[in-house]
Amino acid sequence: MSCKSLGLILLCAFLASCDTAPSKDSHSVTARNAAAESAHYSQGVGGSPFSPEEIRAFRAEVAKAEQIQDDNERCLAYPNPPGSHWSRDTVKAYCHYRLQPTLNTEYMAQLVKNNQAPLIDRAVAEYVKTTATIEHSQDTIWRSIAQDFDTTNPQVRSMVDEWKKQSPGSALAYAASGNIYYKMAAAARGGDWADQTPQQNFESMHGLLEKAKKDLAKAVELDPSLSGAYAVMVRVGRMDGDVAFTEESARRGMAVDPASYAIYQMVAEAAEPRWGGSRTLQQAVIKSAEQQSVANPLLVLIRAAVLMDVYDLRVCHDRTGQEEAAYRDVFDQVGGFGDLLGAGECAKDQHHSELAFVFLSEAWRFHPGPDIMQDRQFVAAELDQSGYKR
Repeated sequence: MSCKSLGLILLCAFLASCDTAPSKDSHSVTARNAAAESAHYSQGVGGSPFSPEEIRAFRAEVAKAEQIQDDNERCLAYPNPPGSHWSRDTVKAYCHYRLQPTLNTEYMAQLVKNNQAPLIDRAVAEYVKTTATIEHSQDTIWRSIAQDFDTTNPQVRSMVDEWKKQSPGSALAYAASGNIYYKMAAAARGGDWADQTPQQNFESMHGLLEKAKKDLAKAVELDPSLSGAYAVMVRVGRMDGDVAFTEESARRGMAVDPASYAIYQMVAEAAEPRWGGSRTLQQAVIKSAEQQSVANPLLVLIRAAVLMDVYDLRVCHDRTGQEEAAYRDVFDQVGGFGDLLGAGECAKDQHHSELAFVFLSEAWRFHPGPDIMQDRQFVAAELDQSGYKR
């Protein structure tokens, strides 16, 4: 395997740190060759991925599960997509991961206002203890970083700056700050093509990324086990085009936490061809995540994340029958909330009601909210009109 481009340098370093223990899941996520599957579907496997009978049965099971009021119990009782092979261990882990409470930023702001910022770290530490028997401990911390500090909100920015002042020994404060700087850098860069982006935007982006690097370096200096900080470092390095920083961040992070869901998420992105990766490397990431899923069931979700790119399903356009059929392979194992929601919303926009109902339902399962339910009810009405009443 050549290791000369940005993506290859990162992934070769990352994959070299993975062991080769077999997965406990009897339905191997590497039993299929992802590239071959993609070609297989493109050569003529068509038709709706779900039969009328499967849709009717799924709707009945969804209706039964949605009578349960407790979010976590309902999540566990929910049906999986028809014909899929979702691991129960992964479902349990992801239900907890998605539905666990995180520290409210308003609560944190109040502690900072009262000059009690050290209590934030104490509260996080206590919560990690309570979840230690349920999930990978670093995932609890990463969930807080990803949910509470994935923002450019100036009030949250100011609160975190004050948190750092009051708790100069808080690795979590510096990791949160680094993630906010990353989000600010992305906003400063904008979403246009490079040749349509003013130079001052890039200069602002690079300046903010340097601030992110500084704070993230401080975070891992204070707590070398904080894998979420390394994950953000990988993301920062990729945006900055800093090959050495990206590779070193991945290597160091995997050394301290080989089963980090956060780091695997970032490496899966780096494996995409548009970032210098390749289909072969994407297969390698799937295989490596499968091996490490023995230690952390959440890593099963990496498969769907990679295959969404392999099948080019992240950009919503008119779907062919072959592309619709590919969804059955992508979500044969548990998929992440964002991928499920994207699949469901795209299917809704294209009036593919069977697909939309299944994937919007699964998205709502892991993130119950009124907006998703409203869209789900819309496609349910379309199904009723098409004769799919349960």
